[in-house]
Amino acid sequence: LESMNEVMGDYNTPKQSYYDQINVLNQAFVDIVRASGGNNASRCLVVPGYNTNIDYTVAGFVAPKDTSSGKLILSDHYYDPYNFSGSASTHTWGTGNPGIDNWAQEDWVQSEFSKLKTTFIDKGLPMILGEYGAVNQSGYENYRRYYIEYVTKAAVDRGLVPIYWD
Repeated sequence: LESMNEVMGDYNTPKQSYYDQINVLNQAFVDIVRASGGNNASRCLVVPGYNTNIDYTVAGFVAPKDTSSGKLILSDHYYDPYNFSGSASTHTWGTGNPGIDNWAQEDWVQSEFSKLKTTFIDKGLPMILGEYGAVNQSGYENYRRYYIEYVTKAAVDRGLVPIYWD
């Protein structure tokens, strides 16, 4: 069970009150599910950071208190650079390729996932990459394939379990 998906006030840098509200909602979710009976007292529960954004999660996520030890999983999503992965206004990806965005290439992937490993995974909070992917662009399939393979390996290498969103 996951508490919510991509909840946010807007796409700008969140106010502290936004972080606080997501943390309150995650805590309420854990409390309600744990108290609802059946296997819910011990099942794994997935909770996101603000808008499932890696930087915002690192900046403001507070793990809910849980009566079932070791059963929380943190979720974030990854679609950087969105011009390539989502809107397809950029057709290529990967350092050295023509027409790439000037950010969010291989070094960015490594940096973002390393933040999650250091901040959460290394401290005992398991993580999933609950969504990641890139839209299919006819004629540019090799860039998409490289992006998916690279992001997948970078996630797995740091202990994230990636879930591909096609």
